[in-house]
Order: sequence, then C-alpha cells, then structure tokens
Amino acid sequence: MATYYVRPDGSDSNTGLGSTTSLAWKTMQKALGATGIASGDTVYIAPGVYIEQVTVGGTYSVATNIIGDPLCTQFTGISAGQVRLSAFNSDSASPTFTSNQLVATSKNYLQFNSILFDLGNSTTSNALVLTNCRYWSFTKCAFNSNTLANNNAASLYVTGTGTTAFDFTVDKCIFTGNAYPIYWTKTGSSTDTTKVSNSLFLYSGIINYHTQVLYINNTFIRSSIFTGANASASFPLNVNNCLFLSIPSGSALSTNVSGSI
Repeated sequence: MATYYVRPDGSDSNTGLGSTTSLAWKTMQKALGATGIASGDTVYIAPGVYIEQVTVGGTYSVATNIIGDPLCTQFTGISAGQVRLSAFNSDSASPTFTSNQLVATSKNYLQFNSILFDLGNSTTSNALVLTNCRYWSFTKCAFNSNTLANNNAASLYVTGTGTTAFDFTVDKCIFTGNAYPIYWTKTGSSTDTTKVSNSLFLYSGIINYHTQVLYINNTFIRSSIFTGANASASFPLNVNNCLFLSIPSGSALSTNVSGSI
C-alpha cells in the first residue's frame, strides 16, 4: 500500500510518490484514474483549486483514501487553504458550469476526507454521480451549489440496480444549495448500513427514493426527509436526534409507504 500526493503545481507525468512539485501529480483525475492509486493506497491532496471533471477508473477492494490537506501538513511551498474540486470552467469572476463533477460506476471502497465539492450553478447536473457503488465514505467534506431551488440536480446522487446495498457513510459534512442535497435511488429493497451523521443540510433535505438509508443521526436539516414509492417497512429508515427547521411541506418526515420511517 503506497502513499501518493497531488498538488496544483505538480505534473501527471510524475510518479506521484512524493509531496514536492517534482514528484507529485497535478490532478485528481490522475489519482483516481486507471493508472493512479491502487486498492488500499492513500493520496493526499494539497490546498488549491482543481478545475476538472473526474471519472473514477481504478478498482478498489479495500478502503482507499483520498484526503484533502487544508492545513498543508504534508506539503511545503503551498499555503493552507481549501482543497476544492471545482465544476466551473475557470476560477474567474464569471465562470460557467461544465458537467458532472465526479462520476463512478461499480467502484467501491473510496473514502474522501476534507474536500470541498463545488458544484456551481448547474440546473441539470449533479456533483457526484455514483452508480452501483458500495462502501464509499465522506468525512468533513462540503458540497456547495448555487442552484438553490433546482429540482433536477443533486450534490450526491447515488443510484443502483437490484437489491445490492450501498453501505455509504456521510459524517461531519455540510450541504449547501440544491433541492436534493442527497438523492438515493435503486430498483430493489435490501438491508443497508448507510449512515448520515453529524451533518448540516443548509438548504434542503434528503430524498430517499426506492431504497433504504438506515440511519440518520445528530443532523441539522433545514427542510425534510422523504421516502418514495418503493420504500419498505421491512427495511425502515431510522431518524434520531435530528433538528428540522423551516419545513416547506409542513412535514419533517414524509413517506409514500406507511412504516418505512
């Protein structure tokens, strides 16, 4: 298991095995691509703005870590600051949105820590689109969108087929903007150990559609939690110690299936 590094002034032709400019990679795409980190590896991301759309190309069978380093403990020659993956086409005063920020299909065991996912102002696309993925985690991450009332985009869009569980973890994260900060959907019901804990949803809530997110704990949600038509009373959603504010529908918890919350 190796340790890799990414910094804005690095190069994707480097080995990635050191934190200096001459050794570190330049992009998250390189780190998460087919020739980047391997299963069980760790990659540290230096402070900076990474303007790119990432398609995960590696294959991972155990926990594999993508760690933002906003305090710059792993790097020299760079000031502390945000580790921001940006979906804008530039970091100028009037940038435009390009496309989905991070896309993965049938990729497992990726663990993100201390990264800002800056979705921008899309009205149709999502920050992260994860299809048939399992065992992902997001800790101390922020998901930002300027599209506050958009019903067609999600900061974290997780979808799957069949009854395979997601088993995600979202802990100590902040979601701003979007009508659907997290949108879970799949075709079949199953036991799922997904947990959303200790997080802030500062515009809207969680859409749990056609699946079971089993635990939502110690979380502030400005709007509501909704479970859709294929929710199941056999696999109910458990909501504990949460605070709801300014609920537009009049219901903190809303479901189409009795007993599914």
